[in-house]
Amino acid sequence: RAAQALNGMTNPDVSKSKAREAAQNVKNFMARAFTSRNPAFIISNSVRDVIWAGTAVATKEDAEYTKQYTKNVTGVLAKFKLPRLLRKFRNGTLDMNDEIERYFDEFLRNGGETGFTQVLTVEDYKKNIARFTKEAENGTKISKKAWRGLWNGIEFLNRSAEDITRFTVYMTSRQMGRSIERSVYDAKEITVNFNKKGSGEMGAKYLNFAYIFFNATIQSLANFGKLMARHLGKMAAALGTYSMMGFLMPVINAALMALGDDDDEENYWNLPEWVRRNNIVLFVPWTEKGFITIPLPHEIRPFYGMGENAMSALLGKQTT
Repeated sequence: RAAQALNGMTNPDVSKSKAREAAQNVKNFMARAFTSRNPAFIISNSVRDVIWAGTAVATKEDAEYTKQYTKNVTGVLAKFKLPRLLRKFRNGTLDMNDEIERYFDEFLRNGGETGFTQVLTVEDYKKNIARFTKEAENGTKISKKAWRGLWNGIEFLNRSAEDITRFTVYMTSRQMGRSIERSVYDAKEITVNFNKKGSGEMGAKYLNFAYIFFNATIQSLANFGKLMARHLGKMAAALGTYSMMGFLMPVINAALMALGDDDDEENYWNLPEWVRRNNIVLFVPWTEKGFITIPLPHEIRPFYGMGENAMSALLGKQTT
């Protein structure tokens, strides 16, 4: 069974059908366009991951662990460490005397990294090796190198964004005295683990083929359910907090808009309801319709949206 898994034979996406393989390639291309090859995905994905990972850590772990994780993730974000750590790892220049760099080396070498950008099958590796060999033998045009370099740069930044929460969770677990194996597990499971494909049973194989990110959606829902079942009190408090944030956000924006011109008062309500209820939206005073939009994780959006919806109704701004 282990050998089958290593060779991809237990992967429900694997098929010998040429038609299915072609359709799967189209689906994978679309998924990459939405994620690893989308410059806008870099910031939005990292923000959503940081918010959800912080919620999950505070729910699953004790106060000491949560405090250390918060310190770690803040430091990594503030100093923009991940791209530099990844580059050092590629060049083999990580300093094993530095705690963060030593933990990052452990993190990568023991499989803690997972994300849409990093998921490669055996066939992907074969294709890459064939491409590298061809380029070495025949050379590559400068224009082609520049084009590939652009996409590689975007994928590199997306990879860095995906690693932020996983690495900081790994480092925190190690600092708390946990083994490498347990720390890797903590890191991979803090958000959606793209290495998990599922069995493909109960129709999941076909739904995963038909819908982009179906597997990630189901896994996210399952993880959310586990947190609710195992830590009901903490999760209820966290979700209640997000609902209260949504409830208060129109009031906060009204106060911020009052600092500007009279014409600013309706700007918040002129935003689409979908934008207001799926993001934390803050008005920037003394700007022309300027807002800061912070994307929320999918797991949190319904609860935040209910709060915003309730306040909209109370203020008579509900349109449906």
